[in-house]
Amino acid sequence: MSPKVQVLLLIVGLIMFSAIHAEEELGEIEESERSCAEAYKSCDSIPCCDNIACHL
Repeated sequence: MSPKVQVLLLIVGLIMFSAIHAEEELGEIEESERSCAEAYKSCDSIPCCDNIACHL
């Protein structure tokens, strides 16, 4: 394999790895937001989880 092909494959691999990692992290953030929303259902609006004034 030529060095250009190897570099191209490496770049494609890194992009795919980054995309997969970002997708997993986004899923974790969405899950965290859902659990936060569940915890604060009695609030008028869904605050940030660190909003102490709205804790149950």
